[in-house]
Amino acid sequence: RGLARVMHLTLLADEPEGWPMRLQEMSLPVLEALGDVLSQGGWKRYQQRRQKLPLDAAEFPRELFPPEGLPAGWKFMEYMYRSGKCAGLTYVRYKSPWGGKLCSSVVGAIRADCERKGVDPLPLLKALQKKRGAAKPVADAPAFARDVQGV
Repeated sequence: RGLARVMHLTLLADEPEGWPMRLQEMSLPVLEALGDVLSQGGWKRYQQRRQKLPLDAAEFPRELFPPEGLPAGWKFMEYMYRSGKCAGLTYVRYKSPWGGKLCSSVVGAIRADCERKGVDPLPLLKALQKKRGAAKPVADAPAFARDVQGV
C-alpha cells in the first residue's frame, strides 16, 4: 500500500504521456493496491479504519454488556491502549470472576471456566455452537488432550 501511494504521487508529478510507461513498470500487487487507493472511497475507507476515536482514558477499563454464552460471573471488558502505535484504540477481553484470567473469546472463557471447575467443556461448546448456528464445528477434544491421548 505504501508503494501504491508513492506511485500515485509519482504519476501525479509526471506528465500524462509518461503514465503508460510507469504503469508497465509496476508489479501486479502494487497495481492492485494503486487501484484500491484510486477507487472511489478506497483511500477514505482505509483512513477511517485507522482513525482513533477521541475517547477519555479515564473511562477504561469499562464493563460492556456480556455476549451470549459467556459463563456466569465472567465480565466483558473493554480496554484502551495507552501508548505505542495503537494508543487510543480499544480492545475487548473476557475477565474471570476469580481475577487474573483474561480470555480473548467466549470459547476461551468457557474452556478456562470448565478447567477451573473440573468439568468437560465440550457440551457447553456444542450448545454455544448450536445457539450461534456456527459453520465451524467444535473439535471433539482440545488439541492438548488429543496429543496426550495419542489420537
